[in-house]
Amino acid sequence: MHSVVVMPPEPQVATIVWRDPPKWERVEGGSAMRKASYKIRAVGDDAEDAEAAVYYFGPSNGGSTEANIQRWTAQFPEVAPADVKRVERKANGMKQTVVDIHGTYDGSSMTIREAVKKPNYRMIAAVVETPAGSYFFKLTGPQKTVETAKTAFMALLDSVNQG
Repeated sequence: MHSVVVMPPEPQVATIVWRDPPKWERVEGGSAMRKASYKIRAVGDDAEDAEAAVYYFGPSNGGSTEANIQRWTAQFPEVAPADVKRVERKANGMKQTVVDIHGTYDGSSMTIREAVKKPNYRMIAAVVETPAGSYFFKLTGPQKTVETAKTAFMALLDSVNQG
């Protein structure tokens, strides 16, 4: 006699949706964890475009809110943690922790290739706690371009909702 083992179905993980800012160009990501990537055109005398990205590592992966804030702050080695602006907010019932960091950016710890230190850079990043786990939203680039994109980034965060 053969016994049949019936496995329960995989639990459905809730997803989230958001609205792309109208003037941002969505570009191909680079990994399964990068759910969206955007290019924001440079403004004024900024020499480079800014980049925004959305990451999701799974229901219980990606690290805590504090661990991510520490990692993002470490990308600006000359900035004291006390100088990082931090706001906690809610949008559509989900907690968001948003940080704003200015200074010389050193993203070499986040990439395989050697990064050049970039003065007058800024990062606005958010951890959005969803029923499916945390999503990570980052806007990084030259100071003026990020300042110009800030309103659109905050509108994107305001639009995050369960899919």
